[in-house]
Amino acid sequence: EEPGAPFRFAPSTRILYDTRTAPRQIETTLAPMAGVLAQELELLTGILPSTAALATAGSPTANDIVVKFSTPEGEFAATEDLENQSYILASREEGMTITSAYSKGVSYGTASLIQSLREDKNGFNIAPMTITDTSDAPYRTVMLDLARQPHSIGVIQDTIRMARLFKIRSLHLHLTDDQNFTFPFPPVTGNIT
Repeated sequence: EEPGAPFRFAPSTRILYDTRTAPRQIETTLAPMAGVLAQELELLTGILPSTAALATAGSPTANDIVVKFSTPEGEFAATEDLENQSYILASREEGMTITSAYSKGVSYGTASLIQSLREDKNGFNIAPMTITDTSDAPYRTVMLDLARQPHSIGVIQDTIRMARLFKIRSLHLHLTDDQNFTFPFPPVTGNIT
């Protein structure tokens, strides 16, 4: 936490997202991430912020959250496993910015934003701070053992939400201990010749 006034989340808050030309389609726009963040903020605050492209939204205002790409160092990563998924989150009274070279890093930054949200008598805010973060391991997963302990769909959904907040990239659903188990999936099993 740094000195200064906090970033204030308000009904006028917009999420402004970046777009770019990139060799991998998933890395061309942060629009889907802006939409997910808007829905998460609505769940927490009751306020659904609007989303808009950074290039066409005009200058960011004090209540805006900007999610944007930085320029990757060296060659553009050919696969997600080769990405530098670090990010920088900067929260100030005059606005908030989350920056990363790749969309996955921006996703991790939005998880940190959600974790940093607090409420006081004036509403929701985020303390003035700068977070520079990177993952220690490229492969992070959690396993849910459904073979030995059945869980409801709600537990699975909660596990997915928690994995996002803890920046865990993969969910392993252990469905059976039987080596001959086949998961009935008509589009696949119905087309085997």
